[in-house]
Amino acid sequence: MKNHFLYLVLVLFTSFGSHAQSQVHAWYQYGQVWIVWKETNPRPEIYEIYSATTPFTSTHQASLIGKLAHWEWAAGALKDQINNPTFNWNVPSINGSYHQLDTTQGLFVFTPHSTDSAYFAVVKRGDTLVNPTINRTHSAIGYSYDPVNDPVISHPQVSKVNEGYPTTFWAMWADGRADHWNGRADFPVMANQHKNGQPSIFIVSEAIDMDTTGGKKIPACIWLHGGDGKAIQSLPKSRPLVNIKPQEGILVAHNDDFVAYVSNRLNDQHSNSWFFGWAKNKDPYSPDNNAVSFNDTIINYTQRRLHWIEDWLIQKYHVDPERIHINGHSMGSAGTTALMKTYPARYATATIFNNGLNGHSNTDQGYTLFGDTAWNNPTNLYRRDGSNVAIKQVFNLNDRNSYRRDLPLVRMFHGKNDENGVMMWDAYVVSEYKKADSLGWGMQLYWSERGHGIGTGELYNDHWTHSKASTGQTLRDNVGYEELKYRNKTFPAFYNHRLDPNAFEPGDGTIGTIATGGNGDDWGTYGGYHEWNTTSLIDQPDRWQVCAWLINEAIYVNDNCPFDSLVSSVSIRKPQHFKPGTGQTIYWSQIDSTTNTILKEGITQTGADNVVSVDNIVLYRYPVKTYITFTLIPSWARKNFSADPDQHFTVFPNPTDDQLHIRIRGFSKDNLVTVRNLMGTLIAQFYIQKENNLLDISRLKPGVYLVSHNNFTVKFIKK
Repeated sequence: MKNHFLYLVLVLFTSFGSHAQSQVHAWYQYGQVWIVWKETNPRPEIYEIYSATTPFTSTHQASLIGKLAHWEWAAGALKDQINNPTFNWNVPSINGSYHQLDTTQGLFVFTPHSTDSAYFAVVKRGDTLVNPTINRTHSAIGYSYDPVNDPVISHPQVSKVNEGYPTTFWAMWADGRADHWNGRADFPVMANQHKNGQPSIFIVSEAIDMDTTGGKKIPACIWLHGGDGKAIQSLPKSRPLVNIKPQEGILVAHNDDFVAYVSNRLNDQHSNSWFFGWAKNKDPYSPDNNAVSFNDTIINYTQRRLHWIEDWLIQKYHVDPERIHINGHSMGSAGTTALMKTYPARYATATIFNNGLNGHSNTDQGYTLFGDTAWNNPTNLYRRDGSNVAIKQVFNLNDRNSYRRDLPLVRMFHGKNDENGVMMWDAYVVSEYKKADSLGWGMQLYWSERGHGIGTGELYNDHWTHSKASTGQTLRDNVGYEELKYRNKTFPAFYNHRLDPNAFEPGDGTIGTIATGGNGDDWGTYGGYHEWNTTSLIDQPDRWQVCAWLINEAIYVNDNCPFDSLVSSVSIRKPQHFKPGTGQTIYWSQIDSTTNTILKEGITQTGADNVVSVDNIVLYRYPVKTYITFTLIPSWARKNFSADPDQHFTVFPNPTDDQLHIRIRGFSKDNLVTVRNLMGTLIAQFYIQKENNLLDISRLKPGVYLVSHNNFTVKFIKK
């Protein structure tokens, strides 16, 4: 405590001393150094920030630690989105309270990696002279490195109530380094060295009646805007044809403005990073040398930023880490797709609107971030088999971005009248839909008549979203609907929908509906009618069960399945406990929930990656529900006495049909043998009088049973 006090005194002395004698002053607070200066006239296009541990009078005597454009140093994104041209950054003072910079001041934020002190200078690009009374701190500024007790945080900018929803604009400043793997314990590297100190804003909107009392945790639904969009477009009452109003938790709208030179012009809010990142060696502030090189690694800087903010939200807003959901439109949908593949264990669900799935082209801004499409530059991501993920594989549905086996529950919507460049409806989107439907991810995939914008549904009388009323749009894309899902709960991944005789056909990717020259069904879905009970799921080491049906009582009539039944395959995804090993045998059954009639049953084994799946499962429209059950048959349950003569109690054959052989070592008279189902209900009992016995089980229904003698129990299967 004494050392901390002395350090605070040192910081106070040095910061106020520099403020009194220079137009540049700085101080340390909340894990970062805040460097503020007064703009010069004429205002330069770029300011550069330099640092050294000893006094310096030339930039050649110091290290360049950052560059900023006016949009960044003067809170351009905030000015624009709160519609206040006089606003400037709200920054923490030396005592921890906040104050707003005036309109003539600029801000750069430096993230230390050690406890030290340094001089800081702010210089117009092209200048080299440094003067301690004009553009450099007069004294060295002390700072510390304590990720545990003094971590980096986000900072409040503006708070207001937006149509009943408490809303706060937040800001944070990135740590940018050449060694992208060398982040702080509390703060990963979120930019390259050229973008060190890059500011970013995000907006948190709270549910009207949000309750975190008593430590109650709430869900967080993340929204990512499109290429020419901004965070302000995703407030609760925005996007009414999707309905993104939080019912229980928070709605988080991120902003992706990547200030950079494009075609020798400095872009601000019209540039972005695809919510992913950019080339490791790219200098966005160089008008003559900002192209991406062949084989330069694309680092997921922006993904790291969003990931860190989510962790911060868990602490600040009591967010339940099991209920974080990711959503996005257009460029933001590409970012959403990449995020759910890179961090599949992070998200409970992902909802994707109008992703073209094939990544960037050489004629859009993605070229300036990722390079020529023909190069297909590597990223810093690696998939399950250890191979590298190339940039053209990042944004589709099916190429893995990580070592994880399973993805979250994914819903994707696209419009057959979407002609928006790389995000358009085309043959690649259709091929990815069909491939995803074949791989057992359990994705729910939709298409319909609308154009690129989510809000165009009314113009096209769109099947899934044709009005703002709840009776005129699907429930399945609502924030309130996804809030109910958990990442730590297993789910049934229904797939192979396209093989059903009643399957919808998306066509070949030709733009338009049938009336305007398109082909295939104007609207349809793979898996969108399937529903299940999340609260009654059974996920145990030896047993997995779900109750499932087809939707038939939705408020919006088009959410209801138009068929009495549909056939699909089902696999088990994200199991928490039911994880059979390679080649293990599993008994499965499908039982009518009302009559307990076995509709189907059989034996299966784990497949590739030990995924458990079965084909030709028929679901029926509500109110007909069925239980789909998988039961592990351990090796000991299949032993016979000839294979293991020392086993006390053996049954064979297993599985069997109408007769079951039982052998009991150490037989004594009046031995009671019971047969029970897996719920423990007594089904039959036998008294046996010898060591080897043949039991008549012809009256038993097919299924898995437990046969017991004294304290020994064996499972067997009745075919």
